[in-house]
Order: sequence, then C-alpha cells, then structure tokens
Amino acid sequence: MRGSREKPIAEEGAEVSYRSLAFPGVLARMRSVPKPVVLDLGPALGSNLHALEHLGPRIYIADILSMADEELPLERAHAKSTGKQFWRWLFRNRPHERLDVILAWDLLNYLTLDEIRILIEDLQPHVVPGTLLFAVIAQGKEIPRTPPPYAIRSGSILVPQGQSPGQAPAPRYREPELRRALPGFVVDASYLLRSGLQEYLFAYRPEEEAPASEALEPASAGD
Repeated sequence: MRGSREKPIAEEGAEVSYRSLAFPGVLARMRSVPKPVVLDLGPALGSNLHALEHLGPRIYIADILSMADEELPLERAHAKSTGKQFWRWLFRNRPHERLDVILAWDLLNYLTLDEIRILIEDLQPHVVPGTLLFAVIAQGKEIPRTPPPYAIRSGSILVPQGQSPGQAPAPRYREPELRRALPGFVVDASYLLRSGLQEYLFAYRPEEEAPASEALEPASAGD
C-alpha cells in the first residue's frame, strides 16, 4: 500500500496532526488479542496510555534516546544496565513476555542501521510471529535534532509534539536497508505521506522473509 492524499490537520494551536494510515493496523492487532502487550520506544505520555486503555493492554515504556547521552551507543542506554541486561531488567517480572506491538514512532531515524539491528537482536526473545513494529521514517532531507513525542488523538490521529532545537540530516532509510536491519520482519504495509514521512508496519514473519538477493533490490516507495 503506497501513497496518501492526507493533509496535516491543525490542532491545539501550534500543534499539527495528521491522520495515520498505518496506525489503524496497530489498533487492529491490539483488538485481536485479549490482553495485548505493547513496547513503546518513546517517552511515557499519559494521553497515549489513556487513548489505548480501552483495549486493555500491558504497556512497557523504553524511551531509549532520552535515557542515553547522544554520544553513548545504544547498548549503554540505561544507567544501571547495558545491552541485553536492560531488556532483562525491563521484563524482569515477566521474563518470557511476548510482544504483540512495538511502537518505534520515529526512533529509527535516530539510530544507525547497526544500532537498529542490535535493538532487534536484543528483543528477539520477546517477538513472536505476528508481532507488529510501527515506524515513521523521514524521507526529507532533515529531521528535528531530537525526536518529537508522538501523541495519539482520536484513534488514528497522531500529533508530533514539541519543538526541537535545530535540525539534523535525515538518514532517509530505504526499504531494503530496513529489512536487512530487521531480520525476521517483513513489510506488512507502507504509506508514503505528502509530508515526506513514510509509515511502515513491519510484521514478524520469519518464514516469509525475503531472500538476501531480493532484499538488495531498490525499493520503489522512496525513489
């Protein structure tokens, strides 16, 4: 699924929201299980917890970039533990927790491909066939220097909040690069928005993963 004619929606003064085309897939996945388990890789927002509470989820918060100094690698993101130890700490009460949804928001724009791969490898014990990963990938030249929190409004309306002190070059990841950095995940849906953002729903289906030769072919969505 490619493309969108959705226009940004002015909301709450200076905030600009948009109608996400991929987020309904997240909500559908959460509705499909009796007690959905969600890993939110952004900051803890009370409004988001409230927006999802009717689905009865168990939500884990791991705001990696806020916990880490920008000079530190991903594996040193938590002050008390490193690498896989952080995830063991996060899931300490349920060490065999299985995730239904991972909300990456625009985090992947701020990680190298190697760091993305590390993240997924560390989370491997907690993903199962059907796990969805929601990601917003910038295809413009620049991104905010620090990632904006994404607030959920009225189901599929998302609001990137706050103002970043300046801009930084966008990595502009293409689909083949992301697939190689997310072993076991396949593209379930992809939408290129008029704002220059590309929304992805990756589904963990290792039995369907494209062969390496196919993954090297250029993606059409971002060209």
